[in-house]
Amino acid sequence: MHRILLIFDLSVPALLLLVALLLGTRPVVHGSNIEHGTWDYESRGPSTWAKSFPQYCSGRKQSPINLSLADSLVDPKLSEYSIRETENAQFTLTLSNDGHKLLVSMGSDLVIKIGQGDKMYYTASQLHWHWGADNSRGSEHTMEGRAYPLEGHLVFYNSYDYDNFSVAVHRVGGLAVLGVFYELSDTDNPLLLRLEPYLPQLVNFKTSVDVKFNSSDFNFVDAFLPKYRRYFYRYEGGLTTPTCNENVLWTVFRSASQVSARQLKLLRSLRYPSGKAMVDNYRPPQPLNSPHRPGANRLVYRTFDRRGRASGDSGFLVDVPGDTCGALGSAGGASAVALLLPAAVLSGWRAIY
Repeated sequence: MHRILLIFDLSVPALLLLVALLLGTRPVVHGSNIEHGTWDYESRGPSTWAKSFPQYCSGRKQSPINLSLADSLVDPKLSEYSIRETENAQFTLTLSNDGHKLLVSMGSDLVIKIGQGDKMYYTASQLHWHWGADNSRGSEHTMEGRAYPLEGHLVFYNSYDYDNFSVAVHRVGGLAVLGVFYELSDTDNPLLLRLEPYLPQLVNFKTSVDVKFNSSDFNFVDAFLPKYRRYFYRYEGGLTTPTCNENVLWTVFRSASQVSARQLKLLRSLRYPSGKAMVDNYRPPQPLNSPHRPGANRLVYRTFDRRGRASGDSGFLVDVPGDTCGALGSAGGASAVALLLPAAVLSGWRAIY
């Protein structure tokens, strides 16, 4: 089975945040009746959502946000987590143009575990990207006010408490998202390189294709995540599109992946239902804590100090089957990425950063 395992050892403030999510099982406000044609990135774009859907997209915990040192706190315990991908010989991804973005859908074979023990399993549901009309913009989150030309979101649902994504998306503590920035480079992005042969089939709205991949030569997690994974932000927010559900535990990596100008051009060749080029499909940053929106102030946590140093003895490690240290993504095995744990549990791990 192809799966991700993400384990967080949280500090007291962050743990309290997670407990609040765990205890809240009531429905969150949602817009299950919002149809595809009622919002877009053109005439009914992000600037209209708060007014068009005030009960959904004008809350206190909206996303994306600007990520900055000044508005975040170092959490030494936040850096202790792992991501594991257990591999099948093959796995299938469904690529589609859903009218808003390039969407990569998967089955329930990618799992994130958040917390301690066996509580809180998150299963990967889909991956998608947001990009701009040019290289000066495109990302949804910004870093110290800087936008990137592309941002990827790997979206998970809480499969421990809820049966499927459709249920979890409307529940407190229902979702988790890993966000990755992309910066312009002469080097192709390895994940997009695998997907780009199929993009010509996805130019138009409501087109899709199923693609099988061999895990022996393609590690999905390693291809998606940035090279340096020890630096990230975490905060409580929401979906960045209607229904804007405020039940997302966000992890956004500080280090960016790379994408080539050629690959960005391919993404911009996709089209909206109107027939226009699919560009600027992003929501601008929302207030972290708006005085005009009721509710408690949000906190943003990070794993590094103001000098850019990771807190504590943090660092990504990879776990492999047995007592040997094989390569990430080796055929027929399990691979993992983790930040440093106590020495007693480091048997069979090796650093990959």
